[in-house]
Amino acid sequence: MSKLAVIDLGTNVINVLVGAIDQETYTVLYEEKVTKAMVQQPLYAMHISLEEQRNIVDTLVAIKKRLDIDGVHFIVAKATSLLRDAPNAAEVIEAIRFETDIQVEVISGIEEAALIYDGISACFTLTDGYGLIMDIGGGSVECIIFDHLKPLWERSFALGIRRVAAQFVYSDPITPSK
Repeated sequence: MSKLAVIDLGTNVINVLVGAIDQETYTVLYEEKVTKAMVQQPLYAMHISLEEQRNIVDTLVAIKKRLDIDGVHFIVAKATSLLRDAPNAAEVIEAIRFETDIQVEVISGIEEAALIYDGISACFTLTDGYGLIMDIGGGSVECIIFDHLKPLWERSFALGIRRVAAQFVYSDPITPSK
């Protein structure tokens, strides 16, 4: 039985799913969510600082150490909005590869939407009619309209919660606007 890990590098969360595969079956061994924001600055400033790059790489080094201990030999890593839009994403991806030997693939918003549909339809019985799946992330929102057989329309919008929140000034306590 081989062990496989899938890593989803999101804007706010890194999701890790580890499973064992054998011939035609798989078993989920564990899931982990690393919920610290990968970058601290507002997402409209998209450049990932050296400190934030170190944070991302250190997080993946820790994940890789655990995967090595658990005997995981095959790792698939996909990155979404943060690395899709950062102008220095190639530097971050190279640093991850250098320190962990994990090859991160940056996927398009449409690919992200397709993977979301595949995951949802594999886990749930979808409606016999038409439906909508929305995945609201930190950097983007994916929308999939489907019928009972297949996706009909998939889109990704740069409207994630961190992007939207960055457009508003928060004050606690509330202060009058000037």
